[in-house]
Amino acid sequence: MKLHKLLLGLLLAPMFFGCSALFDPSSGGDTVEKNPYRLKTTNVFMSTGIQTSKIEYFYQDERVTHSIYSVPSVDNSWFETRKDVYEYDGNKVTKFEFFKAESGDWEESNAYTYFEFEDGRLVKLTYDIFNGTDVQEYAYDGNALASMEFRKFTGANKDQEVMYNKHENVYQGGNLIESIVYYKDKLSILELSPYTKDSFIYNSDNLTKYVNYQYDMNTSEWKERNITEYTYTGGLMDSYVKSYWSDAENKWLVTFQADYEYNENNFVVRMENVYTESPSVNNRIHTYEYEEEKGNLKSFEDPQRIGIYQTSVL
Repeated sequence: MKLHKLLLGLLLAPMFFGCSALFDPSSGGDTVEKNPYRLKTTNVFMSTGIQTSKIEYFYQDERVTHSIYSVPSVDNSWFETRKDVYEYDGNKVTKFEFFKAESGDWEESNAYTYFEFEDGRLVKLTYDIFNGTDVQEYAYDGNALASMEFRKFTGANKDQEVMYNKHENVYQGGNLIESIVYYKDKLSILELSPYTKDSFIYNSDNLTKYVNYQYDMNTSEWKERNITEYTYTGGLMDSYVKSYWSDAENKWLVTFQADYEYNENNFVVRMENVYTESPSVNNRIHTYEYEEEKGNLKSFEDPQRIGIYQTSVL
């Protein structure tokens, strides 16, 4: 997968993370063919090397059955705090959340996530908690994600819709060229209105420019807010520069530049972000170190955020 495809995925559908990687409502054999390396553990460390948490995944018939989130205790043992249990019913998957009570027993929380698939693709995700429900629906044009709809409900019976937005994607030659978000807040805005727009420009199949627009309801015009430009060497993205429009200074300011290094398998092994004119992190440098295992991301380091993130595969 090209790096710019991964970046687009992170921009457009972060809610997909973990869905196909962990479970698939199809048969076990199909699951193995689609995902031959299954996630086993995720470990998180501080930049000092101290581990802060871990998640372990457990499987049966090639599908994840449950995962356990643990934190270290004072005696260097692990204390289990949360468990997610997955149940399968045809093309539907339900995730139940449990927490560890003081008695040491697992108690079910009032949080449920329902995944619905068609032809192996996620078409609906429902997150149900004690005070509301979030519903996300996905429509496809061939293999491309055409639109996403998000609804939020609250009230005693969780039937009062308080928010709705819709993402619409436009493709050309197999590449995403435009994504528009429409937003409606039932508490203040009566009509569905444009909110943000993302535009993607390519040279051949390489993403060279990404422009983010904000819709001005007073002038009914799209205004550029962020621009990211990408450069390539030998078909691999080696850097990109992100800028944002400053109303205060009435000019474009460079937020940061990212540079990439690859190994002999064209797998990213290092990324460095240099912040320049960002108001809160001026001249800060983030360095990410990536490790590869069987073609999968094994670990990366992010000292300014979660420190070191590690995964292992079966």
